[in-house]
Amino acid sequence: MEDTNREKVILTVVLTLAEGFVAYILYTNNILNTESFWVVFLSYVTPMGFLCFLNYWIFSPVLIRIGLTIWCWSGHYRRVSKQFNKIVIQCVTWLKNVKMHWGVIDTAEECQNANTCEGLLAMKKAKLDQRYKVVYEEALIAVLNNVTNRGLASKSLKHETVVCTSMILYIFSLERKTNGKMIAFEGKFNDIASALWNVRCNNGWGVYIEKTDEADCSIANTFWAFRALNEYTVSKSEDYRIMLRRIYENSSNSLFGYIAGDVPRLCTTAMSAVIYYSLEEQSRTTVREVYNVKNAVKYVYKMFCYKGLECELEVLCGLETKSQGVKKAPWTHVTIEFVTEALVSAYKNGDLSLIKMNYFIRCLKRICKKRLVYINGNNQQCYYMPKDMEINGKGIYTFPTAYMAWALSMFDF
Repeated sequence: MEDTNREKVILTVVLTLAEGFVAYILYTNNILNTESFWVVFLSYVTPMGFLCFLNYWIFSPVLIRIGLTIWCWSGHYRRVSKQFNKIVIQCVTWLKNVKMHWGVIDTAEECQNANTCEGLLAMKKAKLDQRYKVVYEEALIAVLNNVTNRGLASKSLKHETVVCTSMILYIFSLERKTNGKMIAFEGKFNDIASALWNVRCNNGWGVYIEKTDEADCSIANTFWAFRALNEYTVSKSEDYRIMLRRIYENSSNSLFGYIAGDVPRLCTTAMSAVIYYSLEEQSRTTVREVYNVKNAVKYVYKMFCYKGLECELEVLCGLETKSQGVKKAPWTHVTIEFVTEALVSAYKNGDLSLIKMNYFIRCLKRICKKRLVYINGNNQQCYYMPKDMEINGKGIYTFPTAYMAWALSMFDF
């Protein structure tokens, strides 16, 4: 009940004062002036200190839980959904109004495939793809035109990468459910999904659509691949379940770093829970043998709500250049989407309490209040700047806002 400590203190003070006032009224009206054994007994064993103890540890928590339950039943989360949906629209409106759809920053002169996919996912998940249909379809067509038979390349790395390919595979899986035009691409994307599956190694996936050294595998890349492949027929195979089990078995008490043996990280641990909840029951049962999702959820909740981690830095390995050989490159992960999806899914599956969910929502509201920057001081559009994220002197990063919109759209209670 640590998430309601302030409320517990306030309720304890109120209850104790009320009880003291009632006792005073009873005394002044001679109601307590009695020889009754129980009245005399209680007057000795219930001093104010003991009442404070009972109020803080028993009565206040019970009243808080009852109050939250009634609040929830009366439509509290529907009101939260409406509040967040307003912010989602403001974020997506800002994304729609930037110069290119989408570059790394709002002043970019060229679109990047990864950022385009992030913008598309923000619009699609927020159900605003039809509201901003022209922008959405132009960006979708542009990125589809960049897809090769091997997948989708990162323009900066000039090679098909696991994350870009996983993103477009996932977007296609969402599109084909409602967009009849996607039928023409069905065979191509099934082949790409097979190509992605075939470049795995024992530790997962590296940076590129090619087999890599096991030491260069990235857990974040691996979970992006799982997110995409879950939507394709390869996920029905026994080999797929064996691969899932192997990755989850290599965790440290159900917590994940960025590479095998790394210290726990918020982003990848949250991603592990997201993937787990998205699995079909047979695959979930297989994973559950070696993975405790409640441990992961507990860690995600603690690191986001108490430590306030809004971004993390991963150092990618396995990038090759002709002049320098293998090099390392930084990759900034914005945590808010993966954390929100993990915790909302945990709440819906009974793995996160109502009290913790309520406190998480308060944390999100606090982040929105502190980290959203409104353009021209009005409430029409805004962008998200995570705490501790580096500032680009040339413009505003687009991808944090995309992930913010995706995150808040998860509140579909």
